[in-house]
Amino acid sequence: MGVFIRRSTGRRLRAAKPAVAAGLALAAIVAAACGGSVASRTASTPSTESPRAAFPLTAIDDDGVRVTIAARPRRIVTFAPSNTEIVFALGLGNDVVGVSGKFDDYPPGARSVARIGGAGEFGADPNVEKVVALRPDLMITISGGDQWKQRLRDLGVAVFTVDATGFADLLGDIRTIGRITGVPERAAALAEGMEAREAAVQRAVAGDPRVSCFFEA
Repeated sequence: MGVFIRRSTGRRLRAAKPAVAAGLALAAIVAAACGGSVASRTASTPSTESPRAAFPLTAIDDDGVRVTIAARPRRIVTFAPSNTEIVFALGLGNDVVGVSGKFDDYPPGARSVARIGGAGEFGADPNVEKVVALRPDLMITISGGDQWKQRLRDLGVAVFTVDATGFADLLGDIRTIGRITGVPERAAALAEGMEAREAAVQRAVAGDPRVSCFFEA
């Protein structure tokens, strides 16, 4: 019997290039200084699902697509530096066989992994032929690219989209990636550690005066 996971259907913002932990600290400092909260306590509450991974596993990703993963992935392609960092942080770096492009440079081990970005400086779309040649069990990507995603699915590649809109969403993505890659307990520990660091930053700046902040996407 497999496991079914329902993902949030909200649209999300890709995590930035810096390391996950470093990005957390920056986000927490900015939000605290602006008088806001980085994470919704309700949204970041640990899942009540069983921490044990079971396959086959079916989940609905952030594109609303139902994705079935037959067995624990052993060959993973990540298409976004943020996803690369998460997978490595979960201790699965040796299972990563492809990354998006030159900005997948953290941790250092990611620099030696095959690049699957397509034409253009940023490799906006993956090279489908390169992806298929890597024989991935799972490709973890971000929003956009519906056409190439469908093409890869038609060729038998399990494509799963995560696309965080904020810190609480990022923690949810980490937990979801942990479940679909078979390491939910590692993901829970990582997310809880990040929450603790955020809380520590919030306490450290709690007495500081608020400042006006301007964000431009």
